[in-house]
Amino acid sequence: MTAIEPRSEYIKRTEKMTKNRSITIGAGIGLTLVAALWLAVSPYLTLHRMQRAVAAKDAQTVTSYVDFDALRENLKQQTALEIARKVARDGKSPEAAKNAVAGVNAMIDAFVQPTLITMMLSDTRSSNNPIGGKIVGEDVSVRRSGLTQFEVSGSKGGAVVFQMRGLGWKLVGIRPAAAR
Repeated sequence: MTAIEPRSEYIKRTEKMTKNRSITIGAGIGLTLVAALWLAVSPYLTLHRMQRAVAAKDAQTVTSYVDFDALRENLKQQTALEIARKVARDGKSPEAAKNAVAGVNAMIDAFVQPTLITMMLSDTRSSNNPIGGKIVGEDVSVRRSGLTQFEVSGSKGGAVVFQMRGLGWKLVGIRPAAAR
């Protein structure tokens, strides 16, 4: 009778390992599906929440959806590139370009603030609104640029760029119509 006991213990242990493996695989598949669903739906949830905050002129909530450091850097890079193009086209000195970039960078640092971003995004008719419409609506489109970035573009051709930060999304760039 003792010779049978070890074999039955082995079978029990094997059955338990198989059951644990099935649970682990099932949990892995479940987590993968949840992650995929989150990646697909979360941009729209962010845009909806941001639209409500902009409509309410709630600068504090809008601020929570903006990475101001990344946005400032994005605008500085675009501006420096545009200034370099104009300097090369007009035959001006590189020193003039450096001075212009320094001045514009200081302006960007001063103006890219929560209240001004909220005003810009809420004024749908203004030439200051890069997408020419609401952040979410019939006149805009959402386009993914990989797993961790998407763009919202509008009727004027400009776009606002969002990147994943943690489990949420932050506005990190504005692309005027001419820059796209």
